Amino acid sequence: MNQEAIEGYDGLLRGHSAFLGMLARLYYRPLSQDELDAIAAMEVADFAFDDARVGEGLAEAIAYLRRGGSTLRQDVNVDYTSAFYGINSYEGATANPCESVFLGEDGLIMQAETRAVFNVYKSECIRKDPKLGVPDDHLSFELQFLAMMGERAAAALEEGDVPEALRNAGVQQAFLQEHILAWFPKLKAVALHLVKTPFYPGVLTATEGYLTCLLADLREMQTSPELLERAA
Repeated sequence: MNQEAIEGYDGLLRGHSAFLGMLARLYYRPLSQDELDAIAAMEVADFAFDDARVGEGLAEAIAYLRRGGSTLRQDVNVDYTSAFYGINSYEGATANPCESVFLGEDGLIMQAETRAVFNVYKSECIRKDPKLGVPDDHLSFELQFLAMMGERAAAALEEGDVPEALRNAGVQQAFLQEHILAWFPKLKAVALHLVKTPFYPGVLTATEGYLTCLLADLREMQTSPELLERAA
């Protein structure tokens, strides 16, 4: 495999990891004014993804922030707390962004799904800081896990260890399918009924489109003739 091909996959993986890190922060806790200002300064054209929902969602969120207003930060953070802290509900369902809430039988946090995600982290020697006080299956941590596995895959490519790069990408793909895509659409559907401003609808739309792009890229990497030949 030539160096150009390696650098191409390396850049792809690291680009995804950076975007995943940004998304993870958006779902972790309410945003500071500096963070909102940084998002408002973004240019949608800098994020070139095949799914139109990414650009459309980002454009909606950014346009809202750029309109400004004296209560903008308060309004955005009220949306976050009412939806993602589970304060409000829609038809009995909250938008607390934890896997067990949407895949468990009782709609509660810290159920069997949380343990399953913990076991995946453990299998890759990754542990969330217990002082954070947020379940392991919180969307923010799941996105961070994907980002970390992408960084590991990129590092393995740089070291010439293609089998390990493919293994890490395979872990990413399986986790994305089994532990995020299996419930994110449900989260989005509930959250859209709970928020009042256009910011988080834009974020949710961009996230849904982006995850589709990430899955496609990981599948393509797993079936790359160049990588498979080098890994044999």
